[in-house]
Amino acid sequence: MAPRLEELRKPFAAECRGWAGRPDTFEDFAVLLREWAVVVKDTTQRGWGLVGLP
Repeated sequence: MAPRLEELRKPFAAECRGWAGRPDTFEDFAVLLREWAVVVKDTTQRGWGLVGLP
């Protein structure tokens, strides 16, 4: 994900900025994705599953 993250900057600006409950800036969005990648990697290594809740 990291090598292609910059490709999401324009779509973020067009679609996500200012939405309630979403990151305010692209940089905050990028941090969220990087942190989520750590969670996914850790759960995979442990053989666990993930559940997404709204």
